[in-house]
Amino acid sequence: MNSNDKKWEAWQAKYRRNFVLKGKQQVDNLITKRMIHKRFIVLVVLALIASLFVFLFPARIEFSRSEAAEIEHRTVKASVSGYSSSKDQTDENPFITANGDTVGSGTIACPSEFDFGTKIEIKGEEYVCNDRMHKRYRNESDPYYFDIWFESRKEAVEFGRQNLEVIIKD
Repeated sequence: MNSNDKKWEAWQAKYRRNFVLKGKQQVDNLITKRMIHKRFIVLVVLALIASLFVFLFPARIEFSRSEAAEIEHRTVKASVSGYSSSKDQTDENPFITANGDTVGSGTIACPSEFDFGTKIEIKGEEYVCNDRMHKRYRNESDPYYFDIWFESRKEAVEFGRQNLEVIIKD
C-alpha cells in the first residue's frame, strides 16, 4: 500500500466516523423533536377535553339574596341609643365622625371591633359604621353598643336607649 492509499483509507475512516456521529445526532434530534411534538399534542388534547368538560358541566353556584344574607350577616342583641351633634354629646367637633366624615343620615357609632364602613341594619334601616361612641356613654358590661345619629336632640332623646336585634353585614 502506498501512502496515497493510506491517506485515502484514513480519510474514509474519518468521513465514516463523522457521518455516523452526525447521523446519530440527527436521529437523536429527530427523536427529541418527535417526543416534544407528541407531548405538545397530548397537552393540547387534554386542554380541549378540560374545556369541553367545563363547557358541558359548568359549576352552578348560585345563591338567592336571602341565602347570601345568611352567609354574610350575623345578628346580635345590642344596646342601641341615639345621639345628636351637640357638644355635650360629642367631642369638640360635633359634626365630624371618628373616621373624618361628616355626620348625616345613616351615621352610626359602633364598638371598635367593627371596621369603619361596616354596614349595620337596625329595625330595617341600614347604617354605616363611621363613628365611635364616647367612652363616657359606653356600657362596659355590654360588648355591643351602638349609637345612631339624629338631626335633633329631641329625636335622639325620643329614641332613647333600646335593646334591639342588630344585623352586622360584614
